[in-house]
Amino acid sequence: MMHLRSRLVALVLAVTGAAALSAEHAAGNGRDNTGSNGPRVEISFASSARAEPVTGMVYLAISRDNQTPPIQQTDPEGVPLFSKYGDQVKPDAAVTLDGSDRGHPVVSLKDIPAGEYWVQPFVNVYTRFPRADGHTVWMHMDQWEGQKWQRSPGNLFGDPVKLRIDPAAAAPIRLVADKVIPPITAPAATRVPRPICASRPITAPGSITTSSSSRAVGCTGGSPWPAMAAFGRIASG
Repeated sequence: MMHLRSRLVALVLAVTGAAALSAEHAAGNGRDNTGSNGPRVEISFASSARAEPVTGMVYLAISRDNQTPPIQQTDPEGVPLFSKYGDQVKPDAAVTLDGSDRGHPVVSLKDIPAGEYWVQPFVNVYTRFPRADGHTVWMHMDQWEGQKWQRSPGNLFGDPVKLRIDPAAAAPIRLVADKVIPPITAPAATRVPRPICASRPITAPGSITTSSSSRAVGCTGGSPWPAMAAFGRIASG
C-alpha cells in the first residue's frame, strides 16, 4: 500500500512539473525573445550615396572610443567587427545583424557587454566576375587602394554614432551608410629622366679591343641593366 502511494505521489509531481514547464514555455512564446539572440542592428544605405542595388559585405564596427572612426580601428587584433553578406540589396532596404552573425575578435553580438559604444556601419561593394566555366563570383575589385577595403573608393559608410548596446534589448538599432568613399586621384604623369651614361672600351677576357666593343657603362639617372647586359653579350661572344 505504501509503495503504491509513493508511486502516485511521484506521478502527481511529474504531471505538475510538466504542466508548469508547458505554461512557462507558452508564456515565453507570448513575449519578445529578440534579446535572447543578442541585439539586432539594421543597416541600410541611402539612395543619395548609391542608387543601384549592392551585392557585398555589410559591416558593423564597435569601439569604446572615436579617436579614429571605428571601421578604421578594425584588423585581426582590432575592435569588434561583425558582418553579413547582402545579395542585391536595394537602397533604404535594411540588412539585419544579430547574435547569429559572425564577428571577430568577438564571436557574437550577444557577447558584447551592455554599455555605451561608438558604432559605425560600412558596406563593401562587390563586383560581378563571370567565369569561363559559366559560374559567377562576386568579389571586391581593387580601386587603386591596394585591397584596403576600409578606404576603397565606391564603398559606403556612415558617421560613427555613440549609443547604448544591450544584449537584452528588444528594439533594433538602426544605422544608415549615407556616404561614399570618393575616387583616388591618380598622380600626375611625369617625364622619366633619360640615363646619362659614359662610354669606354670593354674588353672581354682574351679578346681584342676594337671601337665596336665600346659600350655604355656607369649609367646614372636610369637603370644600370643596359650596361650589364652589354657586358654579358661581349663576354659570351
